[in-house]
Amino acid sequence: MNNNIALKYGLIAGVGVVAYFLLFYMNNVKLFFNPVVAWSSLIIYIAGMVKACVDQRKMQDFPFKDALRTAFLTFTITSVTYYAFNYLLYNVFDPELVEVQKEILVAQMGKMAGRFQFSDLKDQIEEFSKRIFELRLVIP
Repeated sequence: MNNNIALKYGLIAGVGVVAYFLLFYMNNVKLFFNPVVAWSSLIIYIAGMVKACVDQRKMQDFPFKDALRTAFLTFTITSVTYYAFNYLLYNVFDPELVEVQKEILVAQMGKMAGRFQFSDLKDQIEEFSKRIFELRLVIP
């Protein structure tokens, strides 16, 4: 019974997280990589987990162990939904997104090197920016 509730709210939260990231992706691709955006998406995860536990509690009285299991299953389903979207976005819909992410990372590293006056880091940043990045699915 709790698996159905976790599946329902896991998919709802997963679609919510995907929609949240798509909002930033469509508005400005650089916002898609903002750490505040990534961390604030946890609010959707937590809301789905809490709602799943509340609905299960309404149906039956259950111990903390079962609530934790329902919450974790909801989190897992939400994560699988988000990472499937992320994989498709990087590999099917916008393969150039890796280059945008690399540019943002190199710019941030350059700012940090300038702020802290690390001369060795500047050489490493130049070497890093010449590398080719790709996102691959590795299955052991």
